[in-house]
Amino acid sequence: MDILIGRAKGHDQEAFGNLIKAYTVSMYKVAKAILKNSIDIC
Repeated sequence: MDILIGRAKGHDQEAFGNLIKAYTVSMYKVAKAILKNSIDIC
């Protein structure tokens, strides 16, 4: 994962996309916990 993060920091779009895919569920859960409403997330 560290290599992928390093590549994304270096503006590698594919690496960034892979990170987003890997963390989508976690990001959704955090957003829902903060916003308290799944409609506001999208």
